[in-house]
Amino acid sequence: MSDSQMGYIGKLEIALAISTSILHLYNTAWLTKMITLDDVLFFRGKGDVSLSNVQSLSRPFVAKGILEANQSHVGQSQQGTFTQQRPINLMVLSLGVLLIQVIIGKAIETLDMTECMDLDAILAMNQAGKSFNGQILESGGMNYTTVVDWCLNTVFSTGGLENENVSQNFYVEVVARLEEDVKILTAS
Repeated sequence: MSDSQMGYIGKLEIALAISTSILHLYNTAWLTKMITLDDVLFFRGKGDVSLSNVQSLSRPFVAKGILEANQSHVGQSQQGTFTQQRPINLMVLSLGVLLIQVIIGKAIETLDMTECMDLDAILAMNQAGKSFNGQILESGGMNYTTVVDWCLNTVFSTGGLENENVSQNFYVEVVARLEEDVKILTAS
């Protein structure tokens, strides 16, 4: 998805749809512990999957669990490759790096995440995401930058989206901010 294919409002709508999907699907068999660009599909009319149809870009579909349905790990709790005393919220971190790529309009190799990340890799990903703050502000504005910052900084919060307080904070800090921008820009 490039800037020439999609405008600012379209990118905001995609970010909102993905964020809302995460809020609704988190901790289900349809969504595991993180999300990447490869996990988001766009549909054309009658169920045809496409990444090239600009008209379908406002209807992203998070398909991680569905594409991996035949693998035995879907729906099971994944602990990661290291033990920790505090929870690490890879879903919110992965959303942050995904939102960076959506608003900039291209895949960024340095922001590729894997489910088997140790603490050093997570900290490096956090810093890599923060290195795009200027581009995020220029391309997405203040609200979008705040959303991405919240996602990047929440990686070490106590509790994940299954916790009601964290889930409510996610709604306020991510979904509601994106909704506000979309409403302002689409009101006529």
